[in-house]
Amino acid sequence: MILSKIRISPPIIEQTVMEKLDQDPEDADFVRLFMTHESALLRFVIGFVPCLADARDVVQETAVTLWKKRGEFDVSKPFLPWAYGIARWKVREHWRKQKHLANFADEALLDLIEARREQMGAELSARSEGLQACLAKLPDAQRSVIFGYYIEERSVEELAGLQAKSTEAIYKLLQRVRRALQDCINAGLEGRGVVP
Repeated sequence: MILSKIRISPPIIEQTVMEKLDQDPEDADFVRLFMTHESALLRFVIGFVPCLADARDVVQETAVTLWKKRGEFDVSKPFLPWAYGIARWKVREHWRKQKHLANFADEALLDLIEARREQMGAELSARSEGLQACLAKLPDAQRSVIFGYYIEERSVEELAGLQAKSTEAIYKLLQRVRRALQDCINAGLEGRGVVP
């Protein structure tokens, strides 16, 4: 997944809401702060809730709670750590509501996942850089399908229509390109001395 490119659409905070907030500068500043960090918050949540639709729901719930607690936010401190703390609670709530995830709704597990992600930070960063480099090497037609599928969230059927190909051809193309990207990223990591 191309996490650095994920956007929440439609935006949680619509432009019309921003226009209304111009009447209260503190609230408008808070909303702008949230909107600036919205994608980073989604990437954080995806680390715990891999289903994009569910992760978006968790971010929406987080946004509501952030808004309700905005008076508690210390503007002299960074926003994201505070938002991440609230998002962690929302992840736990999400896990509790999902019967198949209820057993995982444990703070120790969240700590373990977050610690593992921090341990892997350098490798994940290298993989992200490698992905961008490998995407740039793809032929335009393949890159178009990848971006259509992952960034624009188009269905395989829709991509097949746009590319004038069968759905089977698009599935096979996605499979081949994903494998090629994985091989390209791993080769880049090995060249940098990072063991994939």
